[in-house]
Amino acid sequence: MMMDNGSDDQWCDDDYTDEASEFDRLGKIRKNQFHTVGYHEGLSKGQEAAVQEGFTNGFKESVSVGYIWGLVRGVSSALACLPDGLKEKLVESLEAREKFQMLYTSVSSVSEKDALGLYRDEFLCNQSKEHPKPAEENSTSETLSNHISRCNRLCGYSEELKVLLQSSAIEVHSAVE
Repeated sequence: MMMDNGSDDQWCDDDYTDEASEFDRLGKIRKNQFHTVGYHEGLSKGQEAAVQEGFTNGFKESVSVGYIWGLVRGVSSALACLPDGLKEKLVESLEAREKFQMLYTSVSSVSEKDALGLYRDEFLCNQSKEHPKPAEENSTSETLSNHISRCNRLCGYSEELKVLLQSSAIEVHSAVE
């Protein structure tokens, strides 16, 4: 029988120390991972909140414009599809009927994509009026007037419809004014 003089204890202590330092190392790695994951989750939640807020604000600003655009398209399309005799009863003036037809032709030529572009232009025009930027050196008066014309085009359709409706027997009950 051999006597244990404690030399194995030294090996055990080293193993214990190595194991403890391994646990410390793994603990630091886990802590770093949790910190990183927490940071990324916080960043993601912040971005989601900002996107949601932007969507909510954009929706509030655009829903009435879209509703009015649909109203203009719907009223002008409905009138254009009616027989001439019924059009004459609803809109007595030949000039007003011709203007309704021109409005229909003009509105129906605007695609959904173009309408979104017009809305975007109008929105940006309103933004630039609120927060004017210095004029660019390369902008010409023709480009500027074309841009302003596009800005007012979408709004112009609804204004034109309002004027034409005043000279007709057509009543439109709109939820948005």
